Amino acid sequence: MTPDAAVLVVIDDLIFRSRLAAAAEQVGVRTVWVGTADQMAAALASPSWRLAVVDLGWMAGDPCEAIRALRQAAPAAPVIAYYPHVQTEQRDAAVAAGCTDVMPRSAFVQRLPELLRRA
Repeated sequence: MTPDAAVLVVIDDLIFRSRLAAAAEQVGVRTVWVGTADQMAAALASPSWRLAVVDLGWMAGDPCEAIRALRQAAPAAPVIAYYPHVQTEQRDAAVAAGCTDVMPRSAFVQRLPELLRRA
């Protein structure tokens, strides 16, 4: 992770990652991508982000465990998560894990530029 990273994104969906990358570039926000457990460990060892985004469909690890670890590593940094709108149990689990804001993926996409600017 670079010391000037602004947004940490936990995602392994390559297609949606490209959409997030384009939005981040459009608003001029630097990103660090976490797709594997090893990348997550490296990010946690050097917390330099101001905002974390977690895909609750992340399959390389436990998304809620990632949220807890992110909150512990950088307590002041907001953690935003998104989920498929039909999987409300994921929303509840993310809130219980300490997520700052949890929303359906459609709402996340709609608010993406605004959310990224928080960083």
